[in-house]
Amino acid sequence: MITWTKEAEDALENLPLPPMLGSYARLECERQAKKSNLSTITPEIVSLAEKNYGRAIGRDVIRKLRAMMDGSLDEPMVPDELFDDDSGELYSISLCPSQYGAASDIKIENMKSLVPALRKKLKELHVTDLMMDLTETAVMPHCEFRIGLTGCTNACTSPYFSDFGVLGVYDVALETSECSGCGQCVDYCSRGVIVMEDGFPNFNKSRCIKCGGCEEFCSESAIKVKEMGYKVVAGGTGARFPKIAQTINEYTDLDGVLKTLEDIVRLIREKHTPGRVFDISGLIEEYREGL
Repeated sequence: MITWTKEAEDALENLPLPPMLGSYARLECERQAKKSNLSTITPEIVSLAEKNYGRAIGRDVIRKLRAMMDGSLDEPMVPDELFDDDSGELYSISLCPSQYGAASDIKIENMKSLVPALRKKLKELHVTDLMMDLTETAVMPHCEFRIGLTGCTNACTSPYFSDFGVLGVYDVALETSECSGCGQCVDYCSRGVIVMEDGFPNFNKSRCIKCGGCEEFCSESAIKVKEMGYKVVAGGTGARFPKIAQTINEYTDLDGVLKTLEDIVRLIREKHTPGRVFDISGLIEEYREGL
């Protein structure tokens, strides 16, 4: 049985975390206590949990949350550009936690450019009318054209079961003049693509998934995002016969995303027949063969 001191409970209440992580933070504290064979949660355990969340969600999020808690935040924590009322439409856009500010500044900026442009394009393409034409059942959520967006390729809310998915990608480089050679980025990278060479981190770009996590994690801001764009996938479904979305483009810009969406909607309009199940995986295979 794990117990909490009053001081630890107070420290937990003051952790700079998004509301969605509140219940998880309590479990993280208890996990740390169990690892240390402790039966009582103290402020020291809560402090350790805070450090772990700092590693997980990044310095930008922690900075903004602390500022919000002490009343000094001079920027919106939740970007208005990522919200809109899609009710009355037969498409849905699901976003990762970047929608609630739980991502680095760079990733949020990438999504702020993408989301309004996608919504505008969906309306221009009359996707709601298209989906209504293809629907043979009563109109329900499964009749929607589903779009999944994530701020990076870690894909914590997977777009790979969506009709159309977009993932933020980031090409990073090291500013050696700002790097102390601490090597923390080597430990951070879960892909193991960073190794120390001659006292500095070296990136194996052939294995890097371009998630941008190392830039977010670097306490010295020595790792910079030199270029950011998007990975595009399509044709996923989690319905009766689940399929993983296929990669259309490993790296493109916003215009490339919108052009791909336009092409796929045109193909659906020309070749998809009405039915009870909306599955475009076959059309996506055809589209990829023509690229």
